[in-house]
Amino acid sequence: MSTVDAKTRVLIPYTNGNNCYASYCFFVLQALLVATMISSAVGKSVAFSEPLDYVIHITNWSWTVQIVFYTITLIGYVPACVPCAGYIVACLFLPMVSMIVSVAVLVWIMLGTDDENFIQMIFEKIHPGYVMIGNDLVHVLPLLFVVLWAMARIELVFYSLNMLFTHDIVRSNDRCMFLVIVYEIWGYLPLVGIYFCVLTALGTTVNEVYGPDLPVGSGIAISAAVSFVVVGTILVLCGRNYGACRRRTFAEQLQLQRRAITTDFEDELNAQWQMSSLQQVSTQMPRSSKQASFR
Repeated sequence: MSTVDAKTRVLIPYTNGNNCYASYCFFVLQALLVATMISSAVGKSVAFSEPLDYVIHITNWSWTVQIVFYTITLIGYVPACVPCAGYIVACLFLPMVSMIVSVAVLVWIMLGTDDENFIQMIFEKIHPGYVMIGNDLVHVLPLLFVVLWAMARIELVFYSLNMLFTHDIVRSNDRCMFLVIVYEIWGYLPLVGIYFCVLTALGTTVNEVYGPDLPVGSGIAISAAVSFVVVGTILVLCGRNYGACRRRTFAEQLQLQRRAITTDFEDELNAQWQMSSLQQVSTQMPRSSKQASFR
């Protein structure tokens, strides 16, 4: 089979629902997740006494980033859009993981070191039952969501990281490789910087919003350390145990892209393409034989 034919096969969207049931199930579940997260964001905006209360909480910034990521990556379920989805995952997935884990760890530290002023302040604004549900919804469940999503789309994550770290510019320039790794680990920190700028423009600070006993500098240092451990571990596992970042031939990269579509109907996609090719050949054979006999 030629390289061009193989590449054409990958780029043809696969639409037979009987052979990609799992893919459609994942698509529906992720679409429901996006709808739920958007509904909860709207609900939180209404629940707060002032509209700007949504903006001044870093947790809501993390929540918004997740909504954007899960919404955009829905295109990854269309085989022809896998390369585009790969760039999105390569640029946003690990920084989003860093932000989710950092926010969760900082909130747990803050609740453990606070003298109950923050909790009491929240209870005065919102019913305690809603606070407990909201804490699980915006701090605990995102960790579960991102793990489940990564497990369901592990081939896409693997393909995306490999595509990023094996790019010619990244592979040939050590400084560029270093910058890419730094971005993947701490790429969310510029967003945190924008968050602090917004608080300053609104005339408030993190201490006034949350009332923590933990200094801001210590919080940022803990966040950076947690991101380094979590994302650094992911990069090491992908680089050593799963062969990511290894330069591949076009055929190997093509095979990796096919696996990124979904593994459950990969063989069916190949079989359908081969069947359609055989049918085209069989339909053309009588015509050519007739022309030969006429001549």
